[in-house]
Amino acid sequence: MKKNSFFQKETLFFQNLSLFSVFYSTIVFSLNKQAWINMKTIYVGNLPFTFGDSDLANLFQGFGEVKSAKIIMDRDTGRSKGFGFVDMDDDGAAMNAIEQTNGQEINGRAIRVNESQPREARPPRFGGGGGNRSFGGGDNRRPRRSY
Repeated sequence: MKKNSFFQKETLFFQNLSLFSVFYSTIVFSLNKQAWINMKTIYVGNLPFTFGDSDLANLFQGFGEVKSAKIIMDRDTGRSKGFGFVDMDDDGAAMNAIEQTNGQEINGRAIRVNESQPREARPPRFGGGGGNRSFGGGDNRRPRRSY
C-alpha cells in the first residue's frame, strides 16, 4: 500500500515539475521575444576591410547602448566583406545614429548606414557536386582483366 502511494506522489511531483518547466520556458521565451521585437538593427556598408566588430561597436557607442555589432566575414578567405550589422535597443538612438553616421568618411571610405531590411527570399540552389558520378566503388573505368 505504501509502495503504491510513493509512486503516486512521485508521478504527481514529476507532472508538476513538467508543468512548471513549460510555464517557465513560455515566460522566458515571451520576454526574449519582446526584447528582440523592440531591438533596431542597423546595416553599415562600405566599411574598410580592416574594421573589426569592436571598431563597429565603438562607432555607434556614443549614440546609445549597442547590444551587438558584427562584421560579416567571407567564409572562404576569412576577410571582411565590407559590411556589418549593429543591434541597438532604443529606436530613437538608432535613428539618430543612422542620420549622424550615414556618409561619414572612415579611412577614406564614405560608409552607408541605414535601417536593416529583412533578407529577401531566394530560390533554392541546385547543382554543384559535379565530377565523378559513380556513387562509390572507385571510378567508372572498365574492370581489370584477371589472367
